[in-house]
Amino acid sequence: MRMQPKLITIAISLISVGSITQTFAQGYAVNEQSISAMGSAYAGRGANVQDASILYGNPAGITQLEHAEISQNLTFVKAYSDLKNTQGSGLASQGSNDGDFVPEVILGSSYASVPLNHLIDGLSAGLGIYVPFGISSNYETNFQGSVFGDKTKVKVVTIQPTIAYEINPKISVGLGATINRMDGEINQSLTGQTDRTGLKGEDFAGGYNLGLLLHPTEKTHVGLTYHSKVEYKLKDTAYLKGLNPMALLANPQAAALLAQKGIDLAALPPLNALNMTSQDASLKVTTPESAELSVSYQVTPNLNLLGSATWTRWSRLGTLSPETGFSADLLLAQNAQLAGLLGQMLASGKLSPEEINQIKKMVDAQLAGNHDEVLKFKDNWMFNVGAEYRVNPHWKVRAGYAYDQSPVDTEHRTVRLPLGNRNIVSLGANYQATENTSIDAGYMYIFENTARVHQEKSNANYSAEYKNTAHTVGLQLNHRF
Repeated sequence: MRMQPKLITIAISLISVGSITQTFAQGYAVNEQSISAMGSAYAGRGANVQDASILYGNPAGITQLEHAEISQNLTFVKAYSDLKNTQGSGLASQGSNDGDFVPEVILGSSYASVPLNHLIDGLSAGLGIYVPFGISSNYETNFQGSVFGDKTKVKVVTIQPTIAYEINPKISVGLGATINRMDGEINQSLTGQTDRTGLKGEDFAGGYNLGLLLHPTEKTHVGLTYHSKVEYKLKDTAYLKGLNPMALLANPQAAALLAQKGIDLAALPPLNALNMTSQDASLKVTTPESAELSVSYQVTPNLNLLGSATWTRWSRLGTLSPETGFSADLLLAQNAQLAGLLGQMLASGKLSPEEINQIKKMVDAQLAGNHDEVLKFKDNWMFNVGAEYRVNPHWKVRAGYAYDQSPVDTEHRTVRLPLGNRNIVSLGANYQATENTSIDAGYMYIFENTARVHQEKSNANYSAEYKNTAHTVGLQLNHRF
């Protein structure tokens, strides 16, 4: 029992490491919480207890760890996207389509567990920090579809204190309370040029994970895991950068009204680029719940077959409608040139006060509606199969395959999340370096079916075919006390 203070100290230090992790960009859910599970494409991760990283796959699994343990993971992800058959019109009629808009990413996670049999026989506790959701993408400055999306960066970091109890040798249960921090930034162009309008913010929210681990036979292990939904309300700062104010007057409704009054926008004097911020923005986001069934079957003393099926309720994501706090009044207050121009039109009689108010309402609608993201995801399934084989007392090798259904179809696919059905193949190994220390290594190759994107709005449309692939390499250090 004298090891417990040391374990707590190490766990706290691991949290400081894990909290700086970034997120994988090719999807919204992140799977890279365990390298020992990565080697078999996450098959059986809720039933195959290897180390302290089981805390994410199934919180009940820590009851099977006889000693205090820690696990530290690092993962490197390099994703590629090839864009073909691109077309656009209106504000998206010109621009580049370089692809490879996903930056290289490093992920980290940390876990610690300790048996508490001295308090209650069969009781265990654990602590984990990991990234369950994330997006990170950033198109080039002149991206042709920038009016539909440019930068997207969302990161969720979770701390999960866990308690688990072995009811009897065949049944264990576990509960993890999750403390989640989401922060992110999204932006796009209003004009299809170099201007950007966006939001960035953060929020903390709570959730929970449940786990059940069954041992119906000596060779068969079954895990059931539930990850709850988490509801966030991000307190955001909204911004406009480098925008020509004339672009707001050039929207179809306002331009038509000005044309009726004989006002030619092209003949008006140029205005300085607009930079504007609002501290009153907010955005509600819900990360979905999921349920996973895992099975591990020991065919021989050296061969273990693994399988999993995971259901995720992506349909919770509908239309994201941020409140930006932007308005025509704020715009005029922060841009004296535009306010002066409209004032001159009013003073000269070219526009009446009622017509000025009409234009302001049109600008209000444009500023408010430009950030709406219609996602309309659908619930999906992920299926995993894998195996691990013990070569000798020091080495174990793994392999696996997974199929992950896309949560979005062509009608609702966006440039921010151009997701296709995903195939994953993986290889991995475990090396028992000493009696108490082991190292896991894993590699995954991810390739998606061609994903077609078609988006349109009143002043633009854009379409392209995305071919997404990614390479993932991870290392994990495990130590027991």
